[in-house]
Amino acid sequence: MPSRKNHLGPPAFGNDCMPSIKRVWNGWRDRYLARHLPATTIVDLKQHQLFVFPTPLGATWLALVLLCYLLGTNYQNNLVLLLAYWLLSVWIVCIVLAFKNLHRLQLQSAVQIEGFANELHAWPIELSRPAIALYARIEGSELLARADGKQINLQLAASRRGVYELPRLKIWSDYPLGLIRCWTYPKLSGQQWVYPVPALMPGFLTSPANAADSCDTVDGIRDYRAGDPIQRLDWGRLARQQMLVVKTFAADQHTSVQRLEATHCQESIASHFAAIVMQAQQTQQYLELKLPHVQLNADNSPSQYRAILRALASW
Repeated sequence: MPSRKNHLGPPAFGNDCMPSIKRVWNGWRDRYLARHLPATTIVDLKQHQLFVFPTPLGATWLALVLLCYLLGTNYQNNLVLLLAYWLLSVWIVCIVLAFKNLHRLQLQSAVQIEGFANELHAWPIELSRPAIALYARIEGSELLARADGKQINLQLAASRRGVYELPRLKIWSDYPLGLIRCWTYPKLSGQQWVYPVPALMPGFLTSPANAADSCDTVDGIRDYRAGDPIQRLDWGRLARQQMLVVKTFAADQHTSVQRLEATHCQESIASHFAAIVMQAQQTQQYLELKLPHVQLNADNSPSQYRAILRALASW
């Protein structure tokens, strides 16, 4: 009985060797970029971070220069030699201009990018100065973005909730004549928070917090927010410590609090909680969260809603 190796025959070069070569190349490139272009909050493009190489048009231009030079020397034609020198001068000037277009350019973006799964998240990148004919795309994506003045507007896609590092970019320019390409692979430090898709789950009920025995019991204090009734200001603390705070009562914290509690992670539960958060933002309802990895006390501030969504993203 023939062995499995003989039965399958030799591997095809296009199906086995090429992916292996590509994996080796990508691994070497990723290690090189991680060592020489690490993630930073502000990327300052310096000489060792820029790559310059002729485009296909630039290679054709250089071949034309060589052809003119050979013809000029062979036939001793000074006009053809002058044309060759002029074409070569243009080619060299394009190298300098392409490099200068990106050299010392600074890039900066928001550290936190937020959004829901299955949506495109806006990722604006600020430039220190306008760059001519500058293009950018995210590594692994085919969506291109062109610099508009001092900003590049990219779109981040995410199909699953979670917390991800901001991906590495590819930025390039063929300025001025498309003969020379100057490019780099910057990486901006930051995180992308992908929240669950809001979707209410029929039959799943969240529990309200226990009602307080007294509606007049002072439960605590918090910073004053626009719209708070003036009757609840803590005038004594304002006079003593010059702090503008309001009193919170047990009735406020319990009669309208909705508790989001789960012991095990399910995508449907996370989506259900996200939908409740979106509804609570409209009604300013107090929410309390209790998950295995995080617990949040009842509150109805925008930071509370964001904290709950981030807890669901990292669940």
